[in-house]
Amino acid sequence: PMRIVAIQRKQQTLIPRGNTTLLPEDRIFVISDPDFIPSVVSLTGLADHRIDDIAILGGGLIGQFVAQELSSQMRVRLIESREDRSRQIADQLANVLVIQGDGTDYDLLAVEGLADMDAFIAVTGNDEVNIISTLVAKHLEVPRAIALVNNVDYMPITPAIGLDSVLSKQLLTVNAVQRYVRHQRIASIASLPGLDVEAVEYIAHGGSKITQKPLISIRLPRDSIIGAVVHGDSVIIPHGETLIHPGDKAVVFARHYVHEEVRKIFGG
Repeated sequence: PMRIVAIQRKQQTLIPRGNTTLLPEDRIFVISDPDFIPSVVSLTGLADHRIDDIAILGGGLIGQFVAQELSSQMRVRLIESREDRSRQIADQLANVLVIQGDGTDYDLLAVEGLADMDAFIAVTGNDEVNIISTLVAKHLEVPRAIALVNNVDYMPITPAIGLDSVLSKQLLTVNAVQRYVRHQRIASIASLPGLDVEAVEYIAHGGSKITQKPLISIRLPRDSIIGAVVHGDSVIIPHGETLIHPGDKAVVFARHYVHEEVRKIFGG
């Protein structure tokens, strides 16, 4: 019910093989049945934190949208530096507690109870503000902290400085464009922030190598792994005996230089 598809070890990205051993402090990327996620988390020795209280830094369009979407599910605080914008948001979002102030001010965040939050999201238009405020949140032991980072050059260093997760509008845009410019046998593609890996969804062609044998007998290129298979309405976490049928979609995690070889196996 789960499959490890990539490992980040310090600044190195690994595609796991059968004999790969996980080390302390490795960051793993897992595909799993949603019902099995708590078990996956427990295997890592981490606690699965329930999110009831969340703080959002940034009252722009993204911050307001996230606050509005989450306010029906949890208690939301939104921090905005501009006084006029703070008043405007407070009038529009009745279920959100709006705080006017500097999101990088340690004392402000501490006084406003950031240490009691279950999660913190920084989505201002300034990468440095987002990173610094998220590090402050981590220092205050907020269990989950996420920063919006527009400069993709920052992505590889974010795990090293202690950020849990980063989002990139630029990468999201690139991923959307790539879906249209890639080969017709590729359904979609996504870059993974901070990793030297792409997740590509291939469509299996009738008569291709991938449809002729169980996966245990298919020789995939090194630095590639099939993370999931979509068969009709079912999503399958594959194992050695899994057989991919024509028309099935398979999500392959691989380094960019092996995708051409993978595409040929799928009949592209």
